[in-house]
Amino acid sequence: MLMLVLMTAAACSSDPGGQPPLAPLFELSLTPETPVPGQDVTVVLANLSGSAVGYNLCTSTLVRDEGGQLVEQPSDRVCTMELRSLQPGERDGFTLVMPETLPRGIYRFRTRLVHGEGEDGPASVDSHLFLVSAPASNP
Repeated sequence: MLMLVLMTAAACSSDPGGQPPLAPLFELSLTPETPVPGQDVTVVLANLSGSAVGYNLCTSTLVRDEGGQLVEQPSDRVCTMELRSLQPGERDGFTLVMPETLPRGIYRFRTRLVHGEGEDGPASVDSHLFLVSAPASNP
């Protein structure tokens, strides 16, 4: 019985075409990888695609996983509404401040992307998930 379960799980998880998974076109990374409330965090966008992409890292949104739904968190950050261009192979970073008060939960950052006319690509790119385990304490 155990062998049947393992074989079924393996069959369901394999790619029927035998193709390797597609490499990401864009990456959004954080430094530090696990930011805490009130801390500076640098959001870095890398363009791994073959085309330029429009972006504005200042407008990156903090998103919280609420029971499987990703909910954008409100922000009072003031940004210029400019659209920058990131060429293939380039990366750019921007430092944000994490909100002072965040409820415990699983978060990620999301940056919207703008593609040239006639070019396909994702509408946004998400960072890895990170855990906020407790609100920042006030000394």
